[in-house]
Amino acid sequence: LQVKEKWAHLEFYTNFVTKELGEMIDKAYKESENICEECGSHKNVGMVVGSYYYVTCFDCLVKSLKENGGVKCWVSNDDKQKYWVYSDGHKELCNEKIP
Repeated sequence: LQVKEKWAHLEFYTNFVTKELGEMIDKAYKESENICEECGSHKNVGMVVGSYYYVTCFDCLVKSLKENGGVKCWVSNDDKQKYWVYSDGHKELCNEKIP
């Protein structure tokens, strides 16, 4: 069994699958999109989309932007909306154009 992170999800590669293993893989796959990769939080989690996709909570995203600068497009798991998120912590709806 191999486990890799790809497109902001856990991906599982195996030569065989039992019913029990398949159920565990499905559960882990679904849970992986709701856990912040930085702090493990389940609250206010979403996916950063762009050249690299990853799952992060809003707080860790803002912290990263404060440290590294820039702006990111983030899809909230709570309301399924895309937002531009800025280093000062504010967000605005993302219409796919760079602000």
